[in-house]
Formats: sequence, C-alpha cells, structure tokens
Amino acid sequence: MSTLDVRLRHLLRTVAERPDRPRAVAPPPAERVGWRPGDGAGTVDVLVRAAGAGWGELAEEVSPLSPALSPERGSGRGQGSASGTGPEAATGAAPETGTGVYAARVPLDRLERLAAHPAVERVEASRLMFPELNVSRPDVRAEVFIDGETGPVRGKRTIVAIIDSGIDYTHPSFRHADGSSRVLYLWDQAAPAASGGSVPYGAEYLKTDLDKALADADPLQVVPHRDDETGHGTHVAGIAAGDESGFGGDYSGIAPEADLVVVALAGEPGVSLGRSAQLVEAVDYAVRRAEGHPVAVTISQGMNGGGHCGETLVERALDDLARRPGVAIVKSAGNERRWDVHAGGVIGQGETVSLDVLVRPGDRQDDIIEIWFPGGDRLDVAVVPPTGSASAAVAPGQLRLFTTDRGDLVTIDSEEDSAGTGDTSTTVILTAGDAAGLEAGLWRLVLYGDAVHDGRYDAWIERAPRTGPGAAEQSRFAPGSADPSRTISVPGTARRVITVASYMIRPSGAFDPASLGGLSDFSSAGPTRFGDRKPDLAAPGEIITSARCRNSARLPQPDGGHTLMAGTSMAAPHVCGAAALILSQRPELTGEQVGQILTRSARRDGPSAAAPDDAWGAGKLDAASAVALARTAAFPRILEAGVTGSTLTWETDTDTTWSVRYHTVPGRLLLGRALGERTGTSPGRRHRVDLSALGPGVYACEIVVFSPDGFWTRDDDAGRSHLVPVGVPLGAPTGAPTGAPAGVPAGVAESGERAPQADVVPAGAPIAQSAPDGGPGDDLKLIKGIGPKAADLLREAGIIRFADLAARSAEEVASLTEGIGIGPEKIVRQDWLGQAAALAAAEADRPAASAPPGRVHRQSFTLAITVDARTREALACEVSHHQTGDARSVRGWDLGEILAFIEERGDLRLGEGPGGT
Repeated sequence: MSTLDVRLRHLLRTVAERPDRPRAVAPPPAERVGWRPGDGAGTVDVLVRAAGAGWGELAEEVSPLSPALSPERGSGRGQGSASGTGPEAATGAAPETGTGVYAARVPLDRLERLAAHPAVERVEASRLMFPELNVSRPDVRAEVFIDGETGPVRGKRTIVAIIDSGIDYTHPSFRHADGSSRVLYLWDQAAPAASGGSVPYGAEYLKTDLDKALADADPLQVVPHRDDETGHGTHVAGIAAGDESGFGGDYSGIAPEADLVVVALAGEPGVSLGRSAQLVEAVDYAVRRAEGHPVAVTISQGMNGGGHCGETLVERALDDLARRPGVAIVKSAGNERRWDVHAGGVIGQGETVSLDVLVRPGDRQDDIIEIWFPGGDRLDVAVVPPTGSASAAVAPGQLRLFTTDRGDLVTIDSEEDSAGTGDTSTTVILTAGDAAGLEAGLWRLVLYGDAVHDGRYDAWIERAPRTGPGAAEQSRFAPGSADPSRTISVPGTARRVITVASYMIRPSGAFDPASLGGLSDFSSAGPTRFGDRKPDLAAPGEIITSARCRNSARLPQPDGGHTLMAGTSMAAPHVCGAAALILSQRPELTGEQVGQILTRSARRDGPSAAAPDDAWGAGKLDAASAVALARTAAFPRILEAGVTGSTLTWETDTDTTWSVRYHTVPGRLLLGRALGERTGTSPGRRHRVDLSALGPGVYACEIVVFSPDGFWTRDDDAGRSHLVPVGVPLGAPTGAPTGAPAGVPAGVAESGERAPQADVVPAGAPIAQSAPDGGPGDDLKLIKGIGPKAADLLREAGIIRFADLAARSAEEVASLTEGIGIGPEKIVRQDWLGQAAALAAAEADRPAASAPPGRVHRQSFTLAITVDARTREALACEVSHHQTGDARSVRGWDLGEILAFIEERGDLRLGEGPGGT
C-alpha cells in the first residue's frame, strides 16, 4: 500500500515536470486535490491517518478529527470531543499523540516527508464533493403520537445537524415563536476568519449572535451569513427540521422541535459542495457542539472516487463518529444511476474486456477513472485514445505515463493493497494536452485477465462539475459498458452511515401516473463493492416542497418562502429527521442501532414490495413505526469480552445467538471483510469460540450477538478488534502467516485476501498477557500520562504490573513508546516509574481480606457533566467505561442511572456505602 494516494502522487509528478511554473498558476490537478497557492510550490489540503506523533510539525495546520480508532485518545464511544478539547481547540496545533484521522494543510514540498514519517499510515487528497440534489410528511407518517403523552413526538431535546451550503437563518421555519433562532451554532467555513476565533478557519456564530441579528432591522449586517443562490442547505434543513406551526405553514419538517447546528461548506453554487477533509471536520464539529445531546447529522454530498467499500479516510472517520451513543449520520445515496459512471463485471483467465468511455468536447479538467479488482488477481490495463496508438499494458503495482499522438497525457498508476483493502486499484488519469480540452470521442480501457482467481472488476469515473450544455466535464461509460448498480456515492458506502435512496411522491411535468411512489430514476443503487446492502432505506426525494432562502435563484413555489427540489439530497433529511425522533425517545442509541430500527420498521408496498434489495434498501421510511419500535427495542449488550489462549469469551445480558468473524489483517475486518466465521445457534448468556484449529497467526475478531427478536450488537473492541493468538508462543519471532489458515473456507485465499506482510498482525507478535495468577494484571492507565495505546505497547512487551514498570529505566520504556511520540524526557517529567512504584506499594499493602472472592480487577470510569453556566444546573451527564469504551448519556443528574451503568459495565455490586448511595 502506498502512503500517498494516487491523486497526490499525480500532483507531485505534475509539479516536478513544470519547475518553471509561476507560483500563482495552478497545476492541472489543482481543483481535484485542494491545492492552494503559497510560498514554494503551494499547499494542499489532505486527510491523514496516523499511528503516532511527531508528524504534525510537517504541516501548517492540523485539526484532530475522529478518534474512535485511537486507543491513545480514547475509544471515541460517547466522548464529547473528538480532540478531547472541544471546538475551541480546533486550531493549527500539531497533535500530541494517538492514532486517528486528521485534516491537515501541508506545503507541497513537505508532502513526501510527511508520507515517509513512521507514524503516518495514509495520506489522501481532500477531494471535491458535489451536491445531490406537505406531501412527504404524511407519506413517511411523520406525525407520531405516543399513548399517554400529550402532543406528537417532534424531536424535542435533540439536535439536527445540517452539513450543506448554509442556511437562511432569517427564515421563519428556523425561528421560535418569539422570533429567536433555533440554530445553536453556525460555522461558515467560507467566511473570512475572525481573529481569535473558536474554529480553525471561517467564522462561527452562536445562538446569541443570531438572536442579536434577528432583532436588528438588517440581520445580515450583524451576522453576514447567507445560503448560496441554490438554497440547497435551507431546503434540506426545512425537510429535516423546519417548523411552520407558528405561522400556519403547511411544510414543517420531520423533527420541527429539534435544535439546529449548521455547517456551511465552501463550494461553487450549484457545482461543488466542499471537500472531503472539510466534510469530516464539519461532522466532527457538529458532534462536539451537540455537547452531550443526541444528534442526527444529514449529509447530502458525495463523490465517485474510491473503492466503494468504506476504505476512504472520510468514510473511516464518519464510521468512527457514528460509533458513539446518541450520534446518527445520514447520507444521500447519490444521483448517479443515470449518469453512467460505473462499469463492472467478471473477467476470465486469458480473457480481454474493453470498457468504452465517452469524452465530450470541452472537457478541460482531468478525467479520473479507478478500476478495482481483488488482490489475488492480475489484471493488466491499457488505454486506447480515440485516435493514434494505444498505451502498453500496466500490471498491478506499476506506473506508466503515456502521451497520445494528439498530445494528451495518460497516467496509469496501479496500487496493490490499495488503501489497506488487500485489493488492487488501477487509476487512469487523462490530462488535456492543450487549452481546448481532452480529445473528444471514444476512449477505451482494455483489461487483460493475465492471472484470474476471482475475476470481479469495478470501475468508476470520478464526479466532475456538471455545468453548461451536456455537462462536458463529466465523462461517461458508453451504453455497452455502463452498469447502473454499485453507484452509491462515497461516503455512502461507510458501514455505520445510514444511506438513503429517493422515490417520487409528486410529478414534475409530463409523467406516467403509475410512476408515483416509484423509485426515482436518478437514485443510486447498491450494493457496495464487497456486496453489502446499500442503500439502507428510501424516502421521498422527488419532488419536495421546502424552505426557500431569500436570495434563492430558484422559482418560488407555491409561495415566496418555499421552492421545489428533487434528489437524494431531499430524501436524506427525511431520514435524518426520523433519526432525531428516535433519539428523542432513546438518546443512548448508536447510529448503527438507529439504522436497525429504521430498516426494520420500513414499509414495503407498491413498487417497494420486493424490498429489501439494492435499489430500495429495506423499503420506505415509516417514521411512526420507527419511533414505536424504538421505544420497545432491546439491544443485547456484550460484556466481559476477553481472550484466554486461543479462545475468545464473552457474556451477554440476555440470551443470544452469535457470530464471530475473523481476519489476519485488522483493517480489513473493519471494512466488513473476513477470512472466516464461527457461529453459535444455541441461545445463551455465556459464550466462547475456540480458534485453535486455524493456522498459526494472530486473528482480529469481531463479535456480533443476536437477540431472539432479531436485534443485534457488534463489538470489535472499539475498532481495535479482539486479537486471538493461535499456535503463537508469547515472545516468538515476528513474521507474517504463510498460506491460507486452516479452517478458512475454500476459495477465500484465492479471492484477494492475501495480505502484504507489513499489514498482517504477525505470527508471534506479543499479545497482552495475563498475570501469573490468571488475573488481567494492573491497569497501567492509572498512571498519569499512560493512555490505552501506551498501555497496550507496554503489555505487549510483558510489562503488565506496576512493579514491572517500576523496575525498568526510562530509556527502556521509551524504546517501546517512541513510535507514538513518547520519549524518555516525557516519561521522566511525568514520573511514570515513581507513580508505578507507589501504586505497586499500595497494592502490596492492601489487606488480603479486602479482595473479593475470585480474581481482583480494577474498573475505571469517567463522568463528564454538562452544566448550565448561568444556573449551575446539571443538564446532562455522560459516564464512560475505560475497559470497554462503552458510554451512556443521561439527562440531567440521574445518579441511579449512572450507578446502574457502572454496575452493568463493571460487573459490580456496589450496594450502599457508609453514607448510602
């Protein structure tokens, strides 16, 4: 796997070929990769996945994003701040420690040094994202009533986050009856930065700012934010949470009593809508600004680049955020079905497949086409331009540059184990040789099946601006090559993101009456490249009436405050609003659990009767049924997961069946890939799976348990996976497993699951040991300065007790932790060894009678309290369990619920202390 993605490699090559280029002149790939002019060769915005510290000094700006895969910064479950410091700290400071995803602005001349840093695993270009553009409320049954309660469920005490083009905050749909704003926070990423601002760029406006503006005769003089001329964000916000009850309007949204957090992405109106790095920063900001309240986030932009299996850094970051209790992220499926941007099929050994691409006159931007196939196959790729000679074929892992007879540049860059998937991606980039654009006509991609075990291939043409007659910049596959399946736009293929298709509820012009209620012909279809079901469900997206911004270029329909739009962009906010209704009843649910409720309650009627499938997902949104189901749904909980020898054990709080999926490469398991699976079909509460029959190696495992009524819970140790050693003595020399493990289903090893040695959890790798008496050892995280990542490294080296650490020198310990940026000076400064000695002495002095029967173990919890700054009243509490990463949000101050969580997660019997509870 290359650390730099193909777009950044292409940018570096292009700049190197033109050393005389003026600084202010953009290189050809600039628009595709977020390049900015500046000193030297300029800067580029990127997403970085890091596994340690020290690299931040190579960047001009760094914003820590989702930490759910970051043991050093916490599991990410239920934490109120992705960076641990809140929005106020989202500045250009370099990160100190931890594995996670970061947004960064990097000088181009430092990009290769950044990629070479030992703590950096992957660097991706910040890619352009594009928008995915009365009757619908009754269609989705949004008027929800609950027995015994007065009034409908309308999303009170939840937050709806709109990540879009902005909002017309003056629109009455987003104001309370007294005229004040329903928007709690508004981050305008494109606004001029304010000195000393609380966001890394742009401007942030608080509710107090907006209220002050609304009280002024000219609000825009006080808060100069307006939606763009398309009004996309305003329209989306109206669908999700607009409230027209106070002025007799007919077009309220799904959750009209929810509060709002809005992020306005920078883009070209009607053309682009932000970049992937800014999108992740936006969602991260919204989750942090929710401050302990449940939040449903709607995203209505996407791209075609990537392997469509959740591997891009934007998808991994969103998946991390969606692990948290009280966070649901909803994404439009995309409008790519009729744009012919996907081709796919199966190639046989020795066969040749041609994929024809139509390039229109006036195509001046780079055309980017990605071809993905299993790593166990060898497919060579050649390019044939409309006229002149063809390129030579490029094998996996090779790079070839080719100039056509007409002068266009063809780059064929093939990457094995692309983005850590184990698969190969061959990217073809077509660059115009002159200002007139690429040679128009039929370009042909030729695939040669040189060595084929699986044969599946998929190709996508990256999204381009679709403006002007015929949208000349957007190339397409020819009718004989195009395939409308697998067209979900990224990041809609992320595992924990809820992806929404569109269906028609109102005609537009001439139409077939039979099409009402049918799937929109633009709505992107699944599945993912790995065959997983997407979209998750469908909602109304054609044609929708909602709020119109005051500066809109769209026609007012049916009145000046409203307009009509169509697209999966309009479907997603329906589901986002429904997710807010669910979270108003069950604020502790994760996005994955909210998704289960939405799909299980979906209705299947008329054209959707055949669902579930890869067009409708589970069927049509039914908000009333979803809220009713949410109130009774009981998700099983996984407790006390642990590894003894080659056996994985766990308990559940109710009788469940189970499945354990495993892989030798943890990163691939996170994407839903598995070498094999073990199942337990007899319901019970204590479970175990013995993997000793597999070949030698260390297996990353995820547990999924199923309740009798079909609800399920997944546990992959907060993204770290449960690591089970098989036939591996502790301290044995490291080395990658060879061949297919015993017990792996036939054909798996031949289907692209062979892993490069560098990415495999090596056979013989040290595993966290048990104490000699069978206990888990001491909790090293009790030492100030030692986080989960450092604790894991120490345990891997056999340091499992306080006394073990106290007996080492700072230099010895630093030799284990320098990879995550912790050197001997920091260890001495924080006095790790002294703290360890004191804790060891305290353990030795502890009376034996104080130990409960059986093993002795520590349980660590953190309690975070959100307090009203004026009244000092506790608004919400959040208690998190360090050992499992689980967390629970509690309204107000409910000590009974907090103690119940501690008892459940810690398997404790607290009883009453001397002073009672």
